[in-house]
Amino acid sequence: MSKKKISLPIHWGEKRLAADGDEKTIFKLDAKLVLLYDNAEYPVCAVEFAPYAGRKKIKTDRSKLLVEAKIISDKVMSLNVNEENAALLKVVNVQIMGLETNIMSVNLVDNYLYAANSTKSYILPSTVPELKKHCKAIIEDIFDLKHYTLNTADIIKQKLSDKKKVMKSMRRKTQEDEEQDEPLPSVKARPAPTWRYKAKSEK
Repeated sequence: MSKKKISLPIHWGEKRLAADGDEKTIFKLDAKLVLLYDNAEYPVCAVEFAPYAGRKKIKTDRSKLLVEAKIISDKVMSLNVNEENAALLKVVNVQIMGLETNIMSVNLVDNYLYAANSTKSYILPSTVPELKKHCKAIIEDIFDLKHYTLNTADIIKQKLSDKKKVMKSMRRKTQEDEEQDEPLPSVKARPAPTWRYKAKSEK
């Protein structure tokens, strides 16, 4: 995997549009992390926020995040990812409801078969003593989220870069073939040189 630095901007209030490309909004997401590559955006993570943890809200937000994770996985796999990277690919999304946080993941386990898992679920500390007690675990979870998110972005970037190199090579080969097919410039025939010998006059 590439070790180059990857920047992932945040988009707030993202929409999930219908799959057929029309402007009908199916649902809205609070935020997305996206990879920017060649003026195109590739989502790698989604987040839902809520000020409370009502049962209906929990189910609705969780469903949206699972759908979005599956869509992100589909888009990554459509780049013809090899088996090694497909096994490493795990899209991780975050649901925050008040002080409660749930981290869930979706990964491909077989052809057209995805597995969804609740990776972490905990209550964020509301007091300094609780923060000191749980600080290490929270930081570890943040770094785990960073790892999986950057891994997804790196897989996308690697495939797009490989595709770009192939297209560039094909264009160069086409140009070389066209140059070889060009007719040779016509050469005008030159008259054969005439040699003249002047005999010496006799005295």
